[in-house]
Amino acid sequence: MDRPYIQVTDIKAFITRVEDKLKEFNEEFKNKQMPLVMFLDACDHVARMSRIIRQTGGHALLLDVGGSGRQSLSRLSSYINFGMDCTTIEVIKGYRLPDFRKDVKNFLKDTVCKEKGKINYCFLLCDTQLFDEIMLEDMNNVLNSGDIPNIYKAEDYEEIKKACQQEMKSKHLQNNRENLMSVYLKRVMAKIHIILAMSPVREKFITRLRMFPSLANCCTTDRFTEWPEESLISVAKNILEQKDDIALGKQIDGVIECIKYIHKSVEKISTKYLAELRRYNYLTPTSFLEFLSLFHNILLKKTQENQNNIDRYEMELKVLDFAEKKYQK
Repeated sequence: MDRPYIQVTDIKAFITRVEDKLKEFNEEFKNKQMPLVMFLDACDHVARMSRIIRQTGGHALLLDVGGSGRQSLSRLSSYINFGMDCTTIEVIKGYRLPDFRKDVKNFLKDTVCKEKGKINYCFLLCDTQLFDEIMLEDMNNVLNSGDIPNIYKAEDYEEIKKACQQEMKSKHLQNNRENLMSVYLKRVMAKIHIILAMSPVREKFITRLRMFPSLANCCTTDRFTEWPEESLISVAKNILEQKDDIALGKQIDGVIECIKYIHKSVEKISTKYLAELRRYNYLTPTSFLEFLSLFHNILLKKTQENQNNIDRYEMELKVLDFAEKKYQK
């Protein structure tokens, strides 16, 4: 089904549509639940990434520190466009460069050899998963040509041949490895979408761009900025209203305003901290969510303590009242 790219005219309908897609994702991928709050800023990033990966050869470079929602929004964008989760790697103990190259090879090969209609495939890689700079060199090659030198074995060529043989015949190409790989790589480049999530702070990022220019030249950049105040209020209100074990009532607006003020104050102090001491203090959306969780836990704990004290006080009053009545008799 061809879905035209059109301008959003109804913001509420747009956010509702993204929330519906998030709900569908959580229902389909129950082991990868994403409890996200889709405020306008987050929906903007989803729309932007969706536009990037819908284009043939569209790759995205997402810039922000960890905990800003880059991975979650990438998965949601991939699901909205292609109905599937992003392919990524799992860096566990003993995971080495040959394992990474095998994962990338299987991803590239599956786009052609296990092709499902017109579905494209997304590969997500975060800077926190990088344990060797050669991994970025490999991704640089994939962005450039869709290939990593010397990763395919004899059995891989047989599988590729079965998938591409019909196209070679239709183009009247000689049946040799050079033509085979040419057809294969063109199909790979038309199908894959690479999403790189990296932190732009410190000089290491600039060095990587110099060493691997395709990270910038072949990717469309999406910079994740600080959440605006409206987003902080929206997220805080959504989360606190869902907590059934605390009842803030009419006080909820004041509480949310206080939480927002504290978070924005830390942002200002962090900027001053960097200017005076040249040291970074990262304040991410995850920090704000942890702050909300901490507030909820402390409020719940103190509420229970106060209720226990009230119960004890009332029980002692009953005992004193009982003793007084008995003494009078």
